[in-house]
Amino acid sequence: MDGGPRTGPVSPPETPGRVPEAEPERQQASYVWPVACSLLAVALLVGLSFLRSARAAVAQDAPQVWVDPAAAQLGHVPEWVDPRWLARVRAELARTPPFDVANVAFLEPLKAALAGLSFVERVEHCALSAEGDLELSLVLREPVACIPSNGDYLLVDDDGVVLEGRWAVPPRRAGAPLPVLAEDALFARARPGDWLVEPEHEDALDVALSLATHLTPAERARLGPVVIDARAARRASVEEPGVRLTLAGERTALFGRAPHSDEPGELAASAKWRALVRALELFALDPVAHDWSLVDLRWDRPELLLVHPPESAPAPATERAPVAEVEEPAARRRDPSRPRVR
Repeated sequence: MDGGPRTGPVSPPETPGRVPEAEPERQQASYVWPVACSLLAVALLVGLSFLRSARAAVAQDAPQVWVDPAAAQLGHVPEWVDPRWLARVRAELARTPPFDVANVAFLEPLKAALAGLSFVERVEHCALSAEGDLELSLVLREPVACIPSNGDYLLVDDDGVVLEGRWAVPPRRAGAPLPVLAEDALFARARPGDWLVEPEHEDALDVALSLATHLTPAERARLGPVVIDARAARRASVEEPGVRLTLAGERTALFGRAPHSDEPGELAASAKWRALVRALELFALDPVAHDWSLVDLRWDRPELLLVHPPESAPAPATERAPVAEVEEPAARRRDPSRPRVR
């Protein structure tokens, strides 16, 4: 009957909170993974710490790279450079002690010291190469004339800067001595690095530069020593010859105004120099018959004064003295507040 007892297997009732027999393996795995991740993180931290320590030790043990300025190479040196200038540059380089390649702050004082030398126009390059060598490039001031000073001669460049080094006689360039500016009491006080600022000095330098521009080396050598007196350059007129050039053999050339003046009616400087070259060629043809003491270069047809004019015939127009001797200009008033040689 339906109400009688049931036979057959009966499943035991499930107890609340009890894990089935298959669950223990999953529970064990859930504990292993967090522990493994923690161990891995600790290992990574230890490894990174070790690498940092090793890298620091390597950096500490790495040798420093030093730069010795005294070993710097100067490169090409023009033939006109005074050897004493190179010695001064070497002395400045040797005065800077060797420094670590990482400490480039040492370069600035070195550049300033080199730029302060009178014969250095500018420091073109002063830096370290990729190999850690000191690369140095200097633009030097080229001498164009001399000034007499206390029995010797000092060189000046085209800007009028007095350059380092004294000379017993004017040094030679292109086979001829450098032109000399006429004696001036101011030159006795000139020092390397000073600037010539007086108008007569600027005019004389202008003539010296013009001479170097318009005469070939052979013509310059034929001309020989030249003293440029430009004290009257800005007062030039028919009566006042302006710039005077004193040449070898007690010859004189009257030049007029300085080339840069651009005064109306003034003969071009190139024409004046061509006339002087022709006068020298005339003398070379016959040093006795064509010897001359004065040539006036201011005119289209230069006038020549011969030492021995022909007696058989009147002297032609080109062989007469063009002007009377001009007295030396009186001393000018000088403002003591204005620097003469800066």
